[in-house]
Amino acid sequence: MQEGLLDERIWKELVADCGLDPCERPQLVTSRRSNGLLQLRVPTIRNKLNFLKDEIGLTDEEVRKLLVKCPRIVEHKLESTMRPHLEFLQSHGVSKEDIAKVVQGAPQMFQLSTEDTLQPRLAFLREQLGLSTEGLAKILVKSVAARL
Repeated sequence: MQEGLLDERIWKELVADCGLDPCERPQLVTSRRSNGLLQLRVPTIRNKLNFLKDEIGLTDEEVRKLLVKCPRIVEHKLESTMRPHLEFLQSHGVSKEDIAKVVQGAPQMFQLSTEDTLQPRLAFLREQLGLSTEGLAKILVKSVAARL
């Protein structure tokens, strides 16, 4: 993949919306993890960036770092993937501030099914360790925050 494949208009929108630096462009477009980014429309990207800021609680700088770390974050469907993951974390006692830490530390979480993967794993941990919802949330956040 070559740098020219990232449409100039999309690049300017990304720079304006989350402060990407021109030196980060090659990393975004040459990463095998960013193929879908090139296919998205600017309003779609903007909606997902706004979700990360407004509903997850990330700052512009955190969104920028997340996009560079995991460009595919904006490929996930907002209503069928991103929002249900947010609700899943909230339902398991993770605070909004801590959800931001989880998303930054483990953005690949959006690739996992809440029903088939995340729920059974958390249930196993809760059962095996005898944890309350709050205790499980603390362990989840600490394990992910260690990656930041």
